[in-house]
Amino acid sequence: SGLPQERILEILVEFSTSKYFGELKPIPGAVEGIMQLVDAGYNPVIVTACFKHELTELRRRQNVDAVFGAGTFSRIDFTPMGTSKLAQLSQYEPTIFVEDNYHNALAGIEAGHEVLIRRVSHNLEYRDNSPSEMTWFDSFPEVVSHIFDRKPLVDMNGVHYA
Repeated sequence: SGLPQERILEILVEFSTSKYFGELKPIPGAVEGIMQLVDAGYNPVIVTACFKHELTELRRRQNVDAVFGAGTFSRIDFTPMGTSKLAQLSQYEPTIFVEDNYHNALAGIEAGHEVLIRRVSHNLEYRDNSPSEMTWFDSFPEVVSHIFDRKPLVDMNGVHYA
């Protein structure tokens, strides 16, 4: 038995509106990896789930700017915690989508993206039965290598994207 769902939600709201939400640390290798991608001409975007609260969004933006540098990400899209990222992901041309939430990774596939999903304790139960379109990774340098090593893709309409 664990905490009731209502209590879990209360704790998440409390955390996401606290100063600590603005002090989140990146996964190892993420800062260096994002900088390599930006230097190579990639235009990273963040699609993040959090509670729809002005202070939460402000703290997330400040945290991203403090960790990666202002302007590193051309856009930050917010989706309410616990809802699908499909609507936000569908507005982008097919590209690589990096995620750690299995259900959002499925939304990425549905939106036509190539999905890289980070192996973490909260999604390991899905690993063995995940779609073949989902590539699992352990570290951010693996993501960067994958992006640099992949061949340009062509979709059914002949559209090229990197």
